[in-house]
Amino acid sequence: MQEMLRLTGTLAADAEVVVPDNRKPYFVHNSTAGGFAVTVRTAAGVGVSVGSSPDNTAVVYCDGTDVLAISSIVAGPYDPAMFIPGTHAGGALIAQIVFPRTVTFPAGFAGSQGYALVPATASTTLDVQQNAVNVGSITFGAGSGTATFSLAADTTFAPGDRLALVNQDPADATLADLSLTLKGTR
Repeated sequence: MQEMLRLTGTLAADAEVVVPDNRKPYFVHNSTAGGFAVTVRTAAGVGVSVGSSPDNTAVVYCDGTDVLAISSIVAGPYDPAMFIPGTHAGGALIAQIVFPRTVTFPAGFAGSQGYALVPATASTTLDVQQNAVNVGSITFGAGSGTATFSLAADTTFAPGDRLALVNQDPADATLADLSLTLKGTR
């Protein structure tokens, strides 16, 4: 029989949960606040650390002496997708999303995709902002319906952070009907 351990509350330091030294699997969900990990172990044995993100879950097994990791579900895909219809004025906010969980986008927005049904006449760059601060860009080359992406480093958005797309100023009069999918992990 397996048990689910859902850890809640606010931690001020890393913590430990000591389980009996019976052979048994555990699902451990660390949804604590404070940014600290929890180690699941037996009284005398080695343990498994489960990170501090509210989405961190691990499957562990107590072999009678130690607690061993079976699998970790700490990161998974989180790929926001959007369709932005029509054309937009220069400097206009054309899309914005608010994150409900921590999401990290890789440098260069590696793996992200973008397409314009109506290509730009001239090269057009959209600013990507994190809470109103420019962190990257999405560019559609002249006559191209395919986007290229720029992001200097891995960038993490916390719950409540906003990702906004702002049109260049002056705007290209033809770029329209954008489809974007940003490849991230949680």
